[in-house]
Amino acid sequence: MTVTEMARRAKETSLRLQSLTEEQRVKALQALGSGLVKNSKIILDENAKDLAASSSLSKAMIDRLTLTEKSILGLKEMCDSIASQ
Repeated sequence: MTVTEMARRAKETSLRLQSLTEEQRVKALQALGSGLVKNSKIILDENAKDLAASSSLSKAMIDRLTLTEKSILGLKEMCDSIASQ
């Protein structure tokens, strides 16, 4: 998938999310957070592969792109926080 295709799909998804009810948005955010934790090993493995293939990036950029268990838990907490607002 190209960057242009990803951007198009993100825009389409954004428009669909705007039409959800509050309850549907809460459930979606909760499912997203749970999915992040449930699939954290896969996410971390794929992140490591991506970082290994990106040797041209600066150390600072690699630091920003590196995911950890802690950062994934932080993302889940953000999903939960937004869902509870």
